[in-house]
Amino acid sequence: MNIAVVMGGHASEHEVSLNSGQTAVDALKDSDWVSRLVISKNLRVWEIDGQQFSPSDALKKLKHSAEVCLLMLHGPFGEDGQIQAVLETIELPYTGSGMRASVLANDKLASNLIFEHAGLKVPDFIYFHRDDAQAKQAEIEKLDYPLVIKPVLGGSSVDIAIAKNWPEVKKCLKTEGFSEFLAQKFIYGTEVTCGVIDTGGQPQALDLIEIVPPKGSFFDYDAKYTAGASQEILPARVSDEATKEVQAAAVTAHAVLGCMGITRSDFIINGDGAWILEINTAPGMTDISLVPQELKAAGRNLGETFQELCQQGITRA
Repeated sequence: MNIAVVMGGHASEHEVSLNSGQTAVDALKDSDWVSRLVISKNLRVWEIDGQQFSPSDALKKLKHSAEVCLLMLHGPFGEDGQIQAVLETIELPYTGSGMRASVLANDKLASNLIFEHAGLKVPDFIYFHRDDAQAKQAEIEKLDYPLVIKPVLGGSSVDIAIAKNWPEVKKCLKTEGFSEFLAQKFIYGTEVTCGVIDTGGQPQALDLIEIVPPKGSFFDYDAKYTAGASQEILPARVSDEATKEVQAAAVTAHAVLGCMGITRSDFIINGDGAWILEINTAPGMTDISLVPQELKAAGRNLGETFQELCQQGITRA
């Protein structure tokens, strides 16, 4: 296969995407043809193997040289359905979830409602617009502090915060680029994450990793992508029953959104069961990322896994 590894993109997750992309390039070193496509932070310059193009010219070149795009983009344009729509328009196969599933997973309100309908445990939440926050203060505060405040559209725990009072809630709403938010009940318990891989058969859940964030913090962007910032324990120190519940829930979340390829879902486990926090359709694939750890524990070769994902993308197209 002629594979174009797509990386870079949106500023807030650009560097992580470059690291994920390089991991893929290294893992595919024995493939016949691998090209690097680096998208600039402002999305206006697309660089293919060191040569710069406009987006339209880059797509023309890719259409004539690549059989499939291995997507290693994170955040806006990468996992929100936009790059998927672009590639579908020019009929160029790509890896991972399709446009519709990517849009739904990126939308925290839509995905939460779908998860609830599927019978998954979702922490109570209130949707509100920044301009309506004051009018909804009483309704929001009924959830009780602390509250998790997150933009409806966002990923990798960027711009997610924990608020202990109303002034802190209002501070969260000043986040640039977002106007719609969820206020969600903070769930105390053990945080775990579970990858799901689907390369042509039934989705398979991987082993759970337990996340122990820095004291007084939570598993935010820095905790995810700073080496040693969080303690990551594989396999997670939870019961077999809890493990099976999380794995089943992760597979359900993957399936009900129509995801493909690899996803990673985050959960909190407590005495009431496993609570799903979110699903990621483009999880990090850096050296310290969670899914590569889970794949290794499952005895899966990373290069072979990427090739399977690429073949799935071609078959789907």
